[in-house]
Amino acid sequence: MELMHVVIFSHSYPPFTFGGIGSFTSDLAMELSNQGVQVTVISGRPRINAVPNGFKLGEVKAVDNENLKIIRLGFLNIPPRHLIFQLSNLKEIRKIIKHVKPDVIHGQSGSTFPSIRYFKDLAPVVVTFHLNPKTQQLLSLYSMTRGGSFGDFFTFFLGYPLWNISLRKEFEESDAAVFPSKTSMEELTSYWRGGVNDDFLDKCVTIYNGVNLERLDEFSSGCREEEEPTLVFGGRLYWSKGVLYLLRLAKILKEKSEYKWKISIFGSGPMLTKLKRTALKYDLTNVRLHGKVDSCLLYTSPSPRDLSTSRMPSSA
Repeated sequence: MELMHVVIFSHSYPPFTFGGIGSFTSDLAMELSNQGVQVTVISGRPRINAVPNGFKLGEVKAVDNENLKIIRLGFLNIPPRHLIFQLSNLKEIRKIIKHVKPDVIHGQSGSTFPSIRYFKDLAPVVVTFHLNPKTQQLLSLYSMTRGGSFGDFFTFFLGYPLWNISLRKEFEESDAAVFPSKTSMEELTSYWRGGVNDDFLDKCVTIYNGVNLERLDEFSSGCREEEEPTLVFGGRLYWSKGVLYLLRLAKILKEKSEYKWKISIFGSGPMLTKLKRTALKYDLTNVRLHGKVDSCLLYTSPSPRDLSTSRMPSSA
């Protein structure tokens, strides 16, 4: 019996991740391959400020099991990365997919157009939609008077036309559209209702993001016990994720709590400089900004000495 073959297409994939999409695609690829599905990941490898890891451009590399292979294509590490990656490798992407002959191609929202037009004739295409550009646009504008950064404004407000066009085209040209919740599906498609045929809505599917409990147990089993309560934040540092309010909470805890709370923040992004300044302003000695780290380090509670900011990559 021939195994099902899936191509997962994403510019972001560990160790070159710029947000949650990289982790999502990694978890999906690993779980599918563990269940016996053949998985080929077509991902990016930034050419500037890249973390050295031994991969060669275009190399096919098997990882962890024989069912999972990764092909990395180079692109300039400048925004918008998802678009630069595609435009730099359109012919190569189609060539690879034509050679692999997958049963299904799985793309990520914002990262699959215009490439989808170059490979949708080769296999059915499923696109998972991770964000709502209209909501992000409104939040980025709202944030500018509430401590937000220009990076948020640039990415989601000024970048809204690009995000909106990309996601809409991906929705229209995909064979199936996956959403992490019914609410996100209804909100996103409602913005396009004037230009999207209602027949397209029949291809919408809701699949809730899962939690790998076994993996969490494995990571947490190696954690060191902390003498003091610790709050942990991990993710891309955008204003909309509320990390600035976490520092305000840290200030309250420091002033009013009888416990010596600690807050560890893992990740990089537009808010990193703002957070450092805020921590200094509030004299938050109970807050540690670790920057971008490997996910396994996040679960083993590294010490500040292990995470010298001078040795961390600037992009996340």
